[in-house]
Amino acid sequence: RRKPHQKMVAAEAEAEGDGEASGFKARGNALFAAGKAAEAIVEYEKALALAPERGLRCTVLCNRAACYLKLDDYAKCAADCTAALEVEVRVKALFRRAKAWAALGDVEKAFQDAAKCATMDATNAEAVELARDLKGKVTRKLERQGAWQSPTAKVATRIKDGTGQTLEETFRAGAALATNEGASDFWRSGACLVAAERVVLVNDIQAARFLSACCLASEDQVPLDQLLPLGRMGKERIAEAVDNDFALIIVAANVADALNADLRADDDDAGLIEEAQAPSLEDFVADVADAALGLGGDDKGKNGNGNDGGEKVAKAKAKAAKAKAKEGGLDVLAKWLGPAAQEDDAKKKKKKKKKGLSASSFSSSERGVDVHRAEKRACERLRKRYASRLAKYSLTDDYDGLWVGLWRLLDADDEKLRRKAQGAVARILKAIAAPAPMGSTHDLEFHEDQADLSPRDFLEKLLDMATTAEVEQDDNGGGGSVSKELRERRRRASLVVGYNLASSHLGAKAQQRCFETPVEVMQLIATKDAVAETLGAEVLAAASACEEGRGFLGPLVATGALEALMSDSQMPKAARSAAATAVSRLGLAAKALKAGAAETGRLLEAAVKLCQEEGGDGDDQRTARERGVEVIASLSGNSAVKEEIAHGSSRLAKKCLEALCGAAGKNAKGSDPVAYGIACALSNVTVTNDELRRRHFREKEMEITPEQYDELMRVTKQKADDDRDDDTEELASARRRKVVLADGASLLARLATSGPPSKNTAEKLAETFANLAKDADLRGTLIQQGGFKACVALASADNTQTDACRTNAAHALAKILVTTNPNTLTDAQALSAVRPLLWVCRQFGAFELVHFEACLALTNLLSLGPEAKRRLVDDKGIHALEYLMFSENKMVMRAATEALTNLVPNKTFLAHLKKPDKLKIWLAFARESQGGSGEDTDERDAKEYVAMARAAGGCLAMATSTDDDELCELVAKEQNAPSTILDVLRLDEPSLVHRCAVLVRNLADDPRSRPILLERIPDLAKALRHAKGAFAQVPLVANALLDALTAVEAPPGRHDDDDV
Repeated sequence: RRKPHQKMVAAEAEAEGDGEASGFKARGNALFAAGKAAEAIVEYEKALALAPERGLRCTVLCNRAACYLKLDDYAKCAADCTAALEVEVRVKALFRRAKAWAALGDVEKAFQDAAKCATMDATNAEAVELARDLKGKVTRKLERQGAWQSPTAKVATRIKDGTGQTLEETFRAGAALATNEGASDFWRSGACLVAAERVVLVNDIQAARFLSACCLASEDQVPLDQLLPLGRMGKERIAEAVDNDFALIIVAANVADALNADLRADDDDAGLIEEAQAPSLEDFVADVADAALGLGGDDKGKNGNGNDGGEKVAKAKAKAAKAKAKEGGLDVLAKWLGPAAQEDDAKKKKKKKKKGLSASSFSSSERGVDVHRAEKRACERLRKRYASRLAKYSLTDDYDGLWVGLWRLLDADDEKLRRKAQGAVARILKAIAAPAPMGSTHDLEFHEDQADLSPRDFLEKLLDMATTAEVEQDDNGGGGSVSKELRERRRRASLVVGYNLASSHLGAKAQQRCFETPVEVMQLIATKDAVAETLGAEVLAAASACEEGRGFLGPLVATGALEALMSDSQMPKAARSAAATAVSRLGLAAKALKAGAAETGRLLEAAVKLCQEEGGDGDDQRTARERGVEVIASLSGNSAVKEEIAHGSSRLAKKCLEALCGAAGKNAKGSDPVAYGIACALSNVTVTNDELRRRHFREKEMEITPEQYDELMRVTKQKADDDRDDDTEELASARRRKVVLADGASLLARLATSGPPSKNTAEKLAETFANLAKDADLRGTLIQQGGFKACVALASADNTQTDACRTNAAHALAKILVTTNPNTLTDAQALSAVRPLLWVCRQFGAFELVHFEACLALTNLLSLGPEAKRRLVDDKGIHALEYLMFSENKMVMRAATEALTNLVPNKTFLAHLKKPDKLKIWLAFARESQGGSGEDTDERDAKEYVAMARAAGGCLAMATSTDDDELCELVAKEQNAPSTILDVLRLDEPSLVHRCAVLVRNLADDPRSRPILLERIPDLAKALRHAKGAFAQVPLVANALLDALTAVEAPPGRHDDDDV
């Protein structure tokens, strides 16, 4: 350690050095000021050589940096500034280094220094301006580099420019980014056009996958102008691409959709592409479908015996890929030649009703006729265009491979492929078939002389494929074990099923062409071939669906072959279920099935067996259950059969109701076909036929009653005496109890809340719930089994269900809530019913009973408290109930009035009540205990009037007892208030007089309304005394009148001295 005197010597030397360094710095500053930057640098270097203290060193470095900056030596300037900043952060050092970096072209570093400088000294205008200028340069540089681009834009740029990664990697990245928004970017940027060109030029698989990803992600129709290059691809390249990958099939399906959208465009609308460009893309779609459907089968013999495990796996994968390609090819074919019917925009969008009438509204019916005619002409033009397109590709031999592929798939062992092939046939037929003339018994024409291609011509084309495909591979996975003769018969049967899917009339015509006698169909079923059995059974079921087909089945009915098939347990389920369906349809069509007939018993027995047979949930089992349920539903219209379904009988080994609610409904969803049959059967069982007829008469607003109609039928000998229906409401009630005990309500609730159900199914479900809710003792069980929740769901489906469905579901809710204490429900359960009930109150076409019970249910719900009242008010329930107060039905009037009364003391309702016109109405209702003047009322209506007046009077009495002082004053000022009060006090109805007394007391107790009341009714005290004497024997009323009289006769100043 240095001694003190040594430290002193060192300090003196350092001070001497700093002084000398300061001298060099001062000379350097002078030289710089004189414009001699180079000489100044020499002086600054001398100063730095003396190693001055930190502050002086930082200053000298900053000064030398300024010299370098002036001499345009930007690198040395930046270095000196950096050295100075390591000693001490100074604004000048940052500013000069920012200028140096900017001059050297590193705008990012320059901007960082300038921004920091401006932050440290915001008054430095030069630094702020430099930072602003550098920010702009940095932004422009980043934009040029694509730093602000989205990932999809970057990929699109690389695809168009061919830069960055290899195109294969770029297309793969683009496919991964092709979400909906990303796909839109790719279409707009033209990247898809480049990809289409790559597919055409080099058959780029990754480019095709990129295009397919963009097509799948697009919500709207794909822009055809971006895909025009695909029209130049050619059959060979397309076949190669389809054989290697599935992507091009997806693209073709989307192109088909877009071409159909272009075809549907109005003549004056701009299409997606030029008309001359469409054929090339149409050829592309046809070639893709042709290639997909023409793929070979399981490639037998290509890989030896296939004993090696790896070879087997490879074969399985190849077979699965080809099956997927064929499925995609069928989708392309169906979309291209049989596009789904497009709903009219007028049906999709609800038009807002215009207020008031205009001159043009008087010709709305004429305009409606014109619009209908225009739509009809447009549909006809579109149909002819589709027929012309189909003719172009079916009447030449160039695309026979397409139709051979479709013909082969009609009997595919894979049921999914087979169903798709049948569906493709049906869609094509619906697109090209002409509608039948008005008055015809069928919907579509089988043959049309003027058509380019009719359903008959298409049938012949497909049948010709049997001879064209003389040598074919086993592409259906059958292993070559099926003979060519059996294959052709299977395909003919499948073709009949496809035609029947389009129309039962077309199915009957195809059946007559494909099978000369029904014996051929029975022989097909007897082949012990699974596909043949299924297809033969479907032909039988289809034949019984229309009159022409029933004639075809005549020989089988005459010989009893159908019934034998139905009862033969050795036959497959599909055949037995189809036979049962055919027998029931034939019997009902001929009105030959009677309740006690042996045929009916055998049908029920067969249907129950089909529903309850074990065998898993495979396709055959599901079909058998569906047909079993269909048979039960078709027979359930007979009253005696209803009893047999509900209670069983000696001829049924198993109970039919248990089969319906158990095995048939097991794991069923509302969207399943079996759901509609179950709902129909249970709907019929839970109601009498007489009630169904009455509903029908009410819906049609017929002026004749059901009894009068029956008498007319007997007189005209159109109905025999033995056709009398002995069903009663008591029997129907017992059947409803059986349905609930069999957990039928649980099944219905599951069907209503899963799927979701179709509109027809939902209507039947809602009808059944409304039927079950008739019995008060079953309503609690309905709630427990989920019926309440299901009804809320059905009644709340705004746009997905019909008004009839929502009305019946809401009616069921109303029935349940009329007798159910709402406190036993959860808050969510109870409040969820408010909106459906208000909706049905607004349906002016609904039955009066529905309105009445809905009002009663709302009255019950409002007893829950403020939250229920708020919910009703928020859903605009005040106006809905107020409208029903003026119903022609007195019970509805009374119920609506009671419901509104239960809204007190809701503030919104009180504000509504304070309107002068509303107070006038409520005062008028409070005095209408005998009906309107000159109105003849029967005893029942008289009771309803009293109840309505009781509710209105109670509303006013409760409303004036709230803390709303303004309301009391408004009631006292109302013009008809004096006459109403005096008239009611003269009545002999205790409940009305009691409410009037409470109202008077409330008005007399209010300091603002009291003087108005006494001035307008000077004889009020006298009227109260008289009423008190009349009701002296009724303590409750007498006490209320005494309180009112005391309040009226109290000294004027008493109310002013009262504490508030």
